[in-house]
Amino acid sequence: MAPALLLVDEQAHPLALLRLLVGKYGKEFLSAPWSMSVVRKSVEADFEVELPEINLHKILAAVAVATQDSFWEHWEHFHFLVQVLSNNVPDPATHHELSVAQMMVAVDIASTIRAELATLSHQPAFSEELGRYVAAQALQAGVWYLPPPLAFAEHHAAGKSYKCRDCGNVSEIVFDDGFCDICTDRFNLSSMAGWTPDLKLVGKGWGKNIEIFEKNPTRGVRERFAAALQKRITLQENRDDICAAKLLVAVHFVEKRRNQLKVQA
Repeated sequence: MAPALLLVDEQAHPLALLRLLVGKYGKEFLSAPWSMSVVRKSVEADFEVELPEINLHKILAAVAVATQDSFWEHWEHFHFLVQVLSNNVPDPATHHELSVAQMMVAVDIASTIRAELATLSHQPAFSEELGRYVAAQALQAGVWYLPPPLAFAEHHAAGKSYKCRDCGNVSEIVFDDGFCDICTDRFNLSSMAGWTPDLKLVGKGWGKNIEIFEKNPTRGVRERFAAALQKRITLQENRDDICAAKLLVAVHFVEKRRNQLKVQA
């Protein structure tokens, strides 16, 4: 696509915009932060276009994702950038509920940007804070099974928990090391700094007799979603199928944005 046409197309993919401007201005476009006004004036003067507001935001969001890890670490940054990367003008003053489709697209785009940078960057892992935030947004939307690229939040959405057969404690799995928090005295004063189980108690065999379960069982949704992706079934009006249908919408949105990038390359 011609550079001028891409810059004024409000459906322009963030990575396509980033490629264009890095090609024009070099790697210093990433290494030296440009303000919003400088980006707008430079692009409009050099390409002789009137840059749409949404595309200005997408350019800055792509640079932020390329050069900072905050998208993977802090929910406030994630919330703001998801709006932009999913093709919406962001509203920093209001907390918007994010759809699973928006989050899937944004994470897919961010991961693709980092992958394209190759040795210039790395692919960060999502923090627990982000995992819990994404799970909360998904649950609010009625989705409790999260396939890639949101699989990092799957166990939070599923409510992965355990029941200790010895002491009867039922709790969410936070540390996922296979031990009962109560039987191993994880939360006493001496272990609070690292939240580690008492190794003496572990050595005596305490805390291992646990049963793991999901508060929000994912097996049914996982199977129905996989079958629907392969077009082997027609989804029905039941809890698992409604969840699977919402995931199909999200996956199709990801595919749409990926196809747009191919066309705009």
